[in-house]
Amino acid sequence: MQSAEMLSSTVTLLILASIGWLAMAFYVVRHPGMHGRLRMVLLGMAVAGIGIALPFTDVMSDDALRYRWDGHVVAHGVNPYAAAPADPSMQRLAIRDSVHGIDYPADVTYPHIRTIYPPGMQLAVGLVSGTAGIDVMKWHRTWSALCLVLVGVALWSLWHDVHRSTLLLLALTNPSLLLHGIADVHADMLMALLALLGCIALDRKARIAGGLLLGAAITVKYVAVIMLPFVLLRMDRRDRMRVVGAAVVAMAVITAPFASTSMFDAFRSFASTWQSNALLYTLLKDIIAEPTIRYVLGALGVLMAAAIVWRRRDKPVAAGVLAILALFIVSPVVHAWYILIPLLMAPFAPLRSSMVWGATISLYGLAYVTYKGDGVWREHTVTLAIEFIPVMIAWTLDVVRGPISASVPDASAHRQTS
Repeated sequence: MQSAEMLSSTVTLLILASIGWLAMAFYVVRHPGMHGRLRMVLLGMAVAGIGIALPFTDVMSDDALRYRWDGHVVAHGVNPYAAAPADPSMQRLAIRDSVHGIDYPADVTYPHIRTIYPPGMQLAVGLVSGTAGIDVMKWHRTWSALCLVLVGVALWSLWHDVHRSTLLLLALTNPSLLLHGIADVHADMLMALLALLGCIALDRKARIAGGLLLGAAITVKYVAVIMLPFVLLRMDRRDRMRVVGAAVVAMAVITAPFASTSMFDAFRSFASTWQSNALLYTLLKDIIAEPTIRYVLGALGVLMAAAIVWRRRDKPVAAGVLAILALFIVSPVVHAWYILIPLLMAPFAPLRSSMVWGATISLYGLAYVTYKGDGVWREHTVTLAIEFIPVMIAWTLDVVRGPISASVPDASAHRQTS
């Protein structure tokens, strides 16, 4: 991790770059006629940004320590849900990365808690660790190569469509995506890319492939399950059965090697107790006691989902992304890397709320600097208001008006080529 001075500089740069990105994003989506020219500029910016981010790791998150440990465990044929890293039974797998001065599992995040990461993520990190070992940079390069291959496949698949490929490149230039998806290698990057590829397949009427990819995305991070019912909105019964069936098969096959009665123990604990980076929860927690506050916010989330179905069932993918954003709005915890999926779904859902949150999420860094300074996570209500209120306004506009649809033709419309 960085020194306090370097961390403060990183956060300042992240915030300024995010403001600039937001201005650029609104210009790009408002000028679809310019996409043919802008695409190559954005391609150059994305390549440069990825090139700058690649050498860094664990910049503003140490979650990758847990990824590497989980991968090490899986690569040695041990079920990562069987015991917490600090459990005596896991000590036979202890190892030290002497180059970087990291002891596994002593230095991993929350060593007393079983892993919360789903089976698909365990499979991915196990394959990476089996290839690269425990060394930080080798592991990081191998994981990044996996994600960049999927980025390349998505770009290649969309390249004939100027508008959609331009919007994907725009997402790939987002500072928070580069920091958390490329440098800090969060699971959300893999999940979002699999979900995007699933939507590309569904757009091409490849129902089985789309269902398999969405099922795989769900096993990497459970939030992707929200996309599934929404993408079915305008399908006939036969296609729905194909997509759901394929998704279930993918989830079953990926989960089977890790099946355990304790698979969801740590996840349930995390979901029921953790709180961070959330405006509504912060405002209500002094008025409404636990667990009532979570029920209230859950009910609000259901109402928001109903409004999405009522108003935006004509745009299934956009509706799914709006539902994910609604979950984040009412959730007690919203980390910066959560925003990667709405950003990467831009080719099919160019939403005001995704772009606004893709910029304002950078403000979380102010609390992170404080936390690294004195160990206390302080999220000032004013900062949260500046982050969340523009998102809520933009989300409402997205539900009422729909995506910025002038930028992206419907799937049934003709595709413009360069």
